[in-house]
Amino acid sequence: MFGDFAPVWPFLSRFGGPADPTAPVGPTLVFETYPVLAIIALGWTLLDSRSAGRLPKYNPSRKETFSLSDWQHVCSKACAEFRNRCLSHLAHWLEAAAANSAPRKSDQDRLDALLCLLVAINVAEGYSCLMIGDTQSGYIVVPHNEQLKAELEARCVQTGRPPGQWLHIFQSTNCIAGTEVKKPMKPYHEMTVAERTIARIAKNREGERARRLHTGRWTLSEIVSRLDAGKQRATYGAVAGLVGGLARGLMNGRPKTPKCSWVVASSGPQRGWPTGYTLHQIHPDCFRQTRAGSGNVINDSAQLERWLEGHTGQSAGYY
Repeated sequence: MFGDFAPVWPFLSRFGGPADPTAPVGPTLVFETYPVLAIIALGWTLLDSRSAGRLPKYNPSRKETFSLSDWQHVCSKACAEFRNRCLSHLAHWLEAAAANSAPRKSDQDRLDALLCLLVAINVAEGYSCLMIGDTQSGYIVVPHNEQLKAELEARCVQTGRPPGQWLHIFQSTNCIAGTEVKKPMKPYHEMTVAERTIARIAKNREGERARRLHTGRWTLSEIVSRLDAGKQRATYGAVAGLVGGLARGLMNGRPKTPKCSWVVASSGPQRGWPTGYTLHQIHPDCFRQTRAGSGNVINDSAQLERWLEGHTGQSAGYY
């Protein structure tokens, strides 16, 4: 793992050696990142008495400190990032991971791998990033965060290091800007793996931007009101696809009322039923539909959006 014969050296050689983020680069970059510092840089810390918040305790091998809600928090944040880029297969894995009530260390390793990938995507998309360290003694790269940079500058001063030599803000010169790739695109078969990834993200983001022209206006309250008015059930996943975030926990913080009972589970023993509701909390018509085995449930976000556009009535008044 360490020393002159460690496997990392032939790996780096195969991909052109470690990149210098402050210099022009080729189509492939190899650099190190750190999931914990990435979480800080992305603003995913949790509120507590400290002004900067606290780090999520999401390592399941540390049973004395592990928090399932912290695990779900990191999975949810990462899921939203990948879903916003239309990388749905990764978002689906993260959604399933958030629903895992007993994650293992191997699950955390996969989650950390996706956090590292997210840092790489931020570089590829041309966002400002922070290089901490130097090319001689080693460095890591995370998204730029001004509060984090200020704290690291203070640490440099405390340890006698000139901040200007140890902290650098940079943007990749081979990146995606909005939905356009700055350099002319090659034929797909001539692209490197990195270039294909950049092209795919650009295409996905263009499609996402077009979709958001239609779906960005919907709020959870509006959707719930229209489902209630139209006496129409829709799954947590279909609603989450329009408002963003995970299906799991979509209705957290909302009262279990008849009005909200039209948002239901898509699978499992509670399929078609609102999760965690008692009989008196379910709208009578919703209860009758479900009890009768009615298949009138919207499972798809696009189908739900079309239904919403055709139903503009107000809520029936259940709260």
